[in-house]
Amino acid sequence: MEFSSIVGEWKFGSQTSGSIADGTTASFEDSSVYANNGTAKNTNGSGMAWTTGVSGGGVSYDGVDDYTNISDINRLDASPALSVSVWFKTNGDKGLSYRGGLINKTPMGGEVTYDLYVVLSGYNFIIRSNSGYI
Repeated sequence: MEFSSIVGEWKFGSQTSGSIADGTTASFEDSSVYANNGTAKNTNGSGMAWTTGVSGGGVSYDGVDDYTNISDINRLDASPALSVSVWFKTNGDKGLSYRGGLINKTPMGGEVTYDLYVVLSGYNFIIRSNSGYI
């Protein structure tokens, strides 16, 4: 894949410690030419923190209500083709009685376009349309 075809790359900066407040945008910048920057969503105000990542900083989510929000933009749709990759580390099976979401594309209006998540038995990547799973 040519680098120019990447529509989103979030490195989470170089911070390796400290809590992350709801609404934080620093270090959630998109490294692609499209600047699809993210915003921290830390609803309960605790549990989301900077940590050491594979290369520089990383983000630790509490597995309950923390996530990074990227605006709903057409470039991130799964049509006509899509490749997704993510570096992650789980903390055992904590919070995975059903599933732990890694990537989810939900357009304004609610219908899920794609979802990458961890389940106790492995990993699932699904693509859905209005008529069901594809």
